[in-house]
Amino acid sequence: MAEATELGPVVATARTVVTVETRGLNTGQASAMADELVQAARKARTTLADVTKYPEGRRARADEIIADAQTSYNEWRARVETIELVYLAELRAELFKAPTGTAGLIARQDAEQFLRRRDIPLQAVFQNLVRAGGDVAQLAVSPWLEIVAASRNADAKELRKIAEAEYMRRNAGAEKLTSAPIQYAKIRAAMAAIARECLGVNASAFAKRALYWGNNEAIKDAEIDALRAQLVRQQEKQQ
Repeated sequence: MAEATELGPVVATARTVVTVETRGLNTGQASAMADELVQAARKARTTLADVTKYPEGRRARADEIIADAQTSYNEWRARVETIELVYLAELRAELFKAPTGTAGLIARQDAEQFLRRRDIPLQAVFQNLVRAGGDVAQLAVSPWLEIVAASRNADAKELRKIAEAEYMRRNAGAEKLTSAPIQYAKIRAAMAAIARECLGVNASAFAKRALYWGNNEAIKDAEIDALRAQLVRQQEKQQ
Protein backbone atom coordinates (compact mmCIF):
# COMPACT_ATOMS: atom_id res chain seq x y z
CA MET A 1 0.00 0.00 0.00
CA ALA A 2 2.88 2.35 0.74
CA GLU A 3 4.31 1.71 -2.71
CA ALA A 4 0.88 2.31 -4.29
CA THR A 5 0.94 6.02 -3.44
CA GLU A 6 4.40 6.62 -4.97
CA LEU A 7 4.21 7.90 -8.56
CA GLY A 8 7.83 8.74 -9.25
CA PRO A 9 9.88 11.84 -10.14
CA VAL A 10 8.32 12.50 -13.56
CA VAL A 11 4.95 13.37 -12.04
CA ALA A 12 6.52 15.48 -9.28
CA THR A 13 8.65 17.48 -11.73
CA ALA A 14 5.80 18.03 -14.19
CA ARG A 15 3.49 19.06 -11.35
CA THR A 16 5.99 21.75 -10.33
CA VAL A 17 6.08 23.07 -13.91
CA VAL A 18 2.28 23.35 -13.92
CA THR A 19 2.32 25.28 -10.65
CA VAL A 20 4.94 27.74 -11.88
CA GLU A 21 3.68 28.31 -15.42
CA THR A 22 -0.01 28.76 -14.55
CA ARG A 23 0.67 31.91 -12.55
CA GLY A 24 -1.11 34.85 -14.13
CA LEU A 25 -2.84 32.73 -16.78
CA ASN A 26 -6.32 31.32 -17.21
CA THR A 27 -5.60 27.63 -17.78
CA GLY A 28 -8.99 26.10 -17.10
CA GLN A 29 -7.81 25.03 -13.63
CA ALA A 30 -4.80 23.07 -14.85
CA SER A 31 -3.50 22.65 -11.30
CA ALA A 32 -6.78 21.10 -10.18
CA MET A 33 -6.73 18.80 -13.22
CA ALA A 34 -3.19 17.72 -12.40
CA ASP A 35 -4.24 16.94 -8.82
CA GLU A 36 -7.21 14.93 -10.11
CA LEU A 37 -4.91 12.84 -12.31
CA VAL A 38 -2.52 12.20 -9.43
CA GLN A 39 -5.33 11.27 -7.05
CA ALA A 40 -6.86 8.94 -9.65
CA ALA A 41 -3.52 7.19 -10.19
CA ARG A 42 -2.97 6.70 -6.47
CA LYS A 43 -6.54 5.48 -5.99
CA ALA A 44 -6.18 3.03 -8.88
CA ARG A 45 -2.85 1.71 -7.59
CA THR A 46 -4.24 1.36 -4.06
CA THR A 47 -7.23 -0.50 -5.45
CA LEU A 48 -4.99 -2.86 -7.37
CA ALA A 49 -2.96 -3.56 -4.23
CA ASP A 50 -5.99 -4.35 -2.04
CA VAL A 51 -5.54 -8.10 -1.59
CA THR A 52 -8.77 -8.35 0.43
CA LYS A 53 -10.63 -8.25 -2.89
CA TYR A 54 -10.50 -10.57 -5.89
CA PRO A 55 -8.02 -9.54 -8.62
CA GLU A 56 -10.75 -9.34 -11.27
CA GLY A 57 -12.76 -6.92 -9.16
CA ARG A 58 -9.70 -4.85 -8.33
CA ARG A 59 -8.78 -4.51 -11.98
CA ALA A 60 -12.33 -3.59 -13.02
CA ARG A 61 -12.59 -0.89 -10.37
CA ALA A 62 -9.12 0.48 -11.19
CA ASP A 63 -10.08 0.66 -14.88
CA GLU A 64 -13.20 2.67 -13.97
CA ILE A 65 -11.14 5.12 -11.94
CA ILE A 66 -8.68 5.69 -14.77
CA ALA A 67 -11.44 5.93 -17.40
CA ASP A 68 -13.13 8.73 -15.43
CA ALA A 69 -9.80 10.57 -15.10
CA GLN A 70 -9.14 10.14 -18.82
CA THR A 71 -12.52 11.70 -19.64
CA SER A 72 -11.83 14.67 -17.36
CA TYR A 73 -8.39 15.16 -18.88
CA ASN A 74 -9.74 15.05 -22.45
CA GLU A 75 -12.33 17.68 -21.53
CA TRP A 76 -9.69 19.90 -19.92
CA ARG A 77 -7.39 19.58 -22.92
CA ALA A 78 -10.13 20.72 -25.31
CA ARG A 79 -11.19 23.49 -22.94
CA VAL A 80 -7.70 24.93 -22.46
CA GLU A 81 -7.14 25.19 -26.22
CA THR A 82 -10.20 27.43 -26.49
CA ILE A 83 -9.17 29.39 -23.40
CA GLU A 84 -5.75 30.08 -24.89
CA LEU A 85 -7.18 31.30 -28.20
CA VAL A 86 -9.63 33.62 -26.43
CA TYR A 87 -6.96 34.88 -24.01
CA LEU A 88 -4.47 35.71 -26.77
CA ALA A 89 -7.19 37.37 -28.89
CA GLU A 90 -8.25 39.55 -25.96
CA LEU A 91 -4.62 40.34 -25.17
CA ARG A 92 -3.98 41.44 -28.76
CA ALA A 93 -7.15 43.53 -28.83
CA GLU A 94 -6.13 45.30 -25.64
CA LEU A 95 -2.51 45.73 -26.65
CA PHE A 96 -3.18 47.02 -30.17
CA LYS A 97 -6.30 49.10 -29.59
CA ALA A 98 -6.42 52.63 -31.01
CA PRO A 99 -6.29 55.65 -28.68
CA THR A 100 -9.68 57.32 -28.31
CA GLY A 101 -11.08 60.77 -27.64
CA THR A 102 -8.89 63.83 -27.85
CA ALA A 103 -5.74 61.74 -27.51
CA GLY A 104 -6.80 59.73 -30.55
CA LEU A 105 -7.47 62.83 -32.66
CA ILE A 106 -4.11 64.35 -31.79
CA ALA A 107 -2.33 61.05 -32.53
CA ARG A 108 -3.96 60.89 -35.98
CA GLN A 109 -2.94 64.46 -36.76
CA ASP A 110 0.64 63.71 -35.75
CA ALA A 111 0.63 60.47 -37.73
CA GLU A 112 -0.58 62.29 -40.84
CA GLN A 113 2.59 64.36 -40.74
CA PHE A 114 4.62 61.15 -41.02
CA LEU A 115 2.39 59.80 -43.79
CA ARG A 116 2.96 62.86 -45.96
CA ARG A 117 6.49 61.70 -46.53
CA ARG A 118 6.62 59.84 -49.84
CA ASP A 119 10.39 59.65 -50.06
CA ILE A 120 10.63 56.61 -47.75
CA PRO A 121 8.78 53.25 -47.86
CA LEU A 122 5.55 52.93 -45.94
CA GLN A 123 7.14 50.23 -43.78
CA ALA A 124 9.78 52.74 -42.64
CA VAL A 125 7.05 55.31 -41.96
CA PHE A 126 5.30 52.93 -39.60
CA GLN A 127 8.55 52.05 -37.89
CA ASN A 128 9.05 55.76 -37.26
CA LEU A 129 5.49 56.06 -35.97
CA VAL A 130 6.14 53.29 -33.47
CA ARG A 131 9.44 54.85 -32.45
CA ALA A 132 7.62 58.10 -31.75
CA GLY A 133 6.05 56.36 -28.79
CA GLY A 134 2.94 57.25 -26.84
CA ASP A 135 -0.45 57.50 -28.53
CA VAL A 136 1.14 57.75 -31.98
CA ALA A 137 2.82 54.37 -31.51
CA GLN A 138 -0.43 52.94 -30.19
CA LEU A 139 -2.27 54.22 -33.25
CA ALA A 140 0.36 52.72 -35.55
CA VAL A 141 -0.33 49.18 -34.36
CA SER A 142 -4.10 49.57 -34.10
CA PRO A 143 -6.63 48.62 -36.81
CA TRP A 144 -5.85 52.05 -38.26
CA LEU A 145 -2.83 50.34 -39.86
CA GLU A 146 -5.10 48.27 -42.12
CA ILE A 147 -6.98 51.40 -43.20
CA VAL A 148 -3.77 53.12 -44.23
CA ALA A 149 -2.48 49.99 -45.97
CA ALA A 150 -5.69 49.73 -48.02
CA SER A 151 -5.49 53.42 -49.05
CA ARG A 152 -1.89 52.91 -50.22
CA ASN A 153 -2.47 49.50 -51.86
CA ALA A 154 0.12 48.07 -49.46
CA ASP A 155 0.40 44.58 -48.02
CA ALA A 156 -1.36 44.99 -44.66
CA LYS A 157 -0.04 41.71 -43.25
CA GLU A 158 3.56 42.56 -44.01
CA LEU A 159 3.10 46.10 -42.73
CA ARG A 160 1.58 44.83 -39.49
CA LYS A 161 4.37 42.32 -39.03
CA ILE A 162 6.98 45.08 -39.26
CA ALA A 163 5.07 47.55 -37.08
CA GLU A 164 4.30 44.99 -34.38
CA ALA A 165 7.89 43.75 -34.29
CA GLU A 166 9.09 47.30 -33.68
CA TYR A 167 6.38 47.86 -31.09
CA MET A 168 7.21 44.64 -29.24
CA ARG A 169 10.85 45.65 -28.96
CA ARG A 170 9.91 48.98 -27.39
CA ASN A 171 6.95 48.03 -25.21
CA ALA A 172 7.66 45.97 -22.11
CA GLY A 173 3.95 45.33 -21.65
CA ALA A 174 3.83 43.54 -24.99
CA GLU A 175 6.09 40.78 -23.69
CA LYS A 176 3.05 38.86 -22.49
CA LEU A 177 1.95 38.35 -26.08
CA THR A 178 5.07 36.29 -26.79
CA SER A 179 5.53 34.72 -23.35
CA ALA A 180 1.93 33.51 -22.93
CA PRO A 181 2.03 31.00 -25.85
CA ILE A 182 5.29 29.62 -24.45
CA GLN A 183 3.70 29.24 -21.01
CA TYR A 184 0.68 27.46 -22.47
CA ALA A 185 2.96 25.12 -24.41
CA LYS A 186 4.92 24.26 -21.26
CA ILE A 187 1.69 23.65 -19.34
CA ARG A 188 0.31 21.35 -22.04
CA ALA A 189 3.60 19.41 -22.18
CA ALA A 190 3.74 19.04 -18.39
CA MET A 191 0.10 17.98 -18.22
CA ALA A 192 0.70 15.44 -20.99
CA ALA A 193 3.57 13.98 -18.97
CA ILE A 194 1.40 13.75 -15.84
CA ALA A 195 -1.43 12.16 -17.83
CA ARG A 196 0.92 9.68 -19.48
CA GLU A 197 2.25 8.51 -16.11
CA CYS A 198 -1.04 8.60 -14.19
CA LEU A 199 -3.39 7.22 -16.81
CA GLY A 200 -1.03 4.37 -17.58
CA VAL A 201 -0.78 2.95 -14.07
CA ASN A 202 -3.08 -0.01 -14.80
CA ALA A 203 -0.65 -1.22 -17.48
CA SER A 204 2.45 -0.70 -15.34
CA ALA A 205 4.77 -3.28 -13.84
CA PHE A 206 3.34 -2.36 -10.45
CA ALA A 207 -0.17 -3.29 -11.64
CA LYS A 208 0.99 -6.69 -12.82
CA ARG A 209 2.69 -7.40 -9.51
CA ALA A 210 -0.25 -6.06 -7.50
CA LEU A 211 -2.76 -8.21 -9.35
CA TYR A 212 -0.58 -11.24 -8.70
CA TRP A 213 -0.90 -10.59 -4.98
CA GLY A 214 -3.92 -12.57 -3.81
CA ASN A 215 -4.08 -14.41 -7.14
CA ASN A 216 -1.73 -17.26 -6.21
CA GLU A 217 -3.98 -19.25 -3.90
CA ALA A 218 -2.58 -22.60 -5.03
CA ILE A 219 0.95 -21.56 -4.13
CA LYS A 220 -0.20 -20.17 -0.81
CA ASP A 221 -2.07 -23.39 0.01
CA ALA A 222 1.01 -25.44 -0.81
CA GLU A 223 3.16 -23.25 1.42
CA ILE A 224 0.67 -23.56 4.27
CA ASP A 225 0.54 -27.33 3.88
CA ALA A 226 4.34 -27.47 3.94
CA LEU A 227 4.47 -25.38 7.11
CA ARG A 228 1.85 -27.56 8.76
CA ALA A 229 3.80 -30.70 7.86
CA GLN A 230 6.98 -29.13 9.24
CA LEU A 231 5.18 -28.26 12.47
CA VAL A 232 3.88 -31.82 12.80
CA ARG A 233 7.38 -33.24 12.35
CA GLN A 234 8.79 -30.89 14.98
CA GLN A 235 6.05 -31.92 17.42
CA GLU A 236 6.74 -35.58 16.77
CA LYS A 237 10.45 -35.12 17.47
CA GLN A 238 9.66 -33.36 20.74
CA GLN A 239 7.56 -36.32 21.82
